[in-house]
Amino acid sequence: MTSRLAKTFSIAVGVVCASSGCHRPTHQQSKIEATNQWNDVRARVKQQLAQQQFDQGLFQDAIANATAAVTLSPNLGKSYVIIALSHLELGQSASAGAAVLRAMRLGIVDGDLHYARGVLFEQRGDLMGAVNEFARARELDGDRVEYLLAHAECLATIDRCGEAITILVENLDRFDDSQVISKLVARIAELNGDRSLAIQYYSIALARGASDPSVSQSLGLNLASEDRCVEAISVLSSLVDGHVPHAAVEGAIRRSLAGCLLKTDSPGLALQVISEYSAKHPRDAASTALRATSMWRGGDLEGALAILSENVVAASTARELSCLQGEILSDLGRDSEASEAFLRVLDGDPGNNWATAALNRLASDWASR
Repeated sequence: MTSRLAKTFSIAVGVVCASSGCHRPTHQQSKIEATNQWNDVRARVKQQLAQQQFDQGLFQDAIANATAAVTLSPNLGKSYVIIALSHLELGQSASAGAAVLRAMRLGIVDGDLHYARGVLFEQRGDLMGAVNEFARARELDGDRVEYLLAHAECLATIDRCGEAITILVENLDRFDDSQVISKLVARIAELNGDRSLAIQYYSIALARGASDPSVSQSLGLNLASEDRCVEAISVLSSLVDGHVPHAAVEGAIRRSLAGCLLKTDSPGLALQVISEYSAKHPRDAASTALRATSMWRGGDLEGALAILSENVVAASTARELSCLQGEILSDLGRDSEASEAFLRVLDGDPGNNWATAALNRLASDWASR
């Protein structure tokens, strides 16, 4: 009897367990779970190593370790990000796109994935797609300054400069890298033709510690373009004797500074700024004109004339130099030669206002004698 009761109880328990789902894991199931847990641990270690290698610029190594990580744990989203961004750094757009697509098919949501996708769209010329992806990246993580900068730059590229400036200014004080944001506002404003706003934000970038020398250069050049010569002289003077990256930038700085010094009646200082550079770059007509003008205004008329005589024929933009030559010849009392210089200009440019006004003045002088 007891045996029958025990058997009946055993059957009843089996029925209850079967209906309620209670069971003990089999040895095989336990082994699989343990293996998955161990693989997940190993995958995270490889992902951490891949991130370190990415940060060090070891992109091939980062790809290898991140790929090993997703092989061990396919849903490890950050590893796909590392793979995609590493391929982008190596210029391997197709591989980067494949990594992004695989992650998105797995339903992984990550700001870096949308950022990487935005870069890919940008490279392919799909700027609207890039704008949308950068915006989505910012929605997912609003604390990443690189998402903000990429979004604004892309907006500016498609001529939505106002929107770009607005989102940058709204977020200016949210980031430690505020000088980088200020610089980008200034560059977009400059691109949009708003020199006043560019000056404002280049100044803010400098005040907030921007170390990029191009900020000072751009500020000074914009000040000079706006005829804010006293401020421009202050900024540009400190750059003349410093390191400049190439001759084109040095030329722009020296020409703007010399021009401002002439406007503030300092021909001697202007000559110091432009003379050596002009001598080294004889094909730079604007520098030659500034050098000659500085000598002329400083009282060295013959020296100025000699400089122009050497360069007028060879210069690609000879008209301004010819007019300047005519003015100096006129001041020297050599009116016939002055008239010839102005007439040469009118032969090539009949509507030239400088030459026309000078010839009218000379004709009036002759009539009054």
